[in-house]
Amino acid sequence: MKFFKQICGIQVPVLDDEKFSMRKLVDHSIVESFAQGGRTVITFKGLSN
Repeated sequence: MKFFKQICGIQVPVLDDEKFSMRKLVDHSIVESFAQGGRTVITFKGLSN
């Protein structure tokens, strides 16, 4: 199997009275990241050859 690395970034608004929070869910083909309780969400689908 050959895997490819992808790097990506996104801005996450954090209010003055908040702490930064991040939740990641990983399974066989998908990585999902939820910041600030889902205010910002990003999903990656992993594909292998």
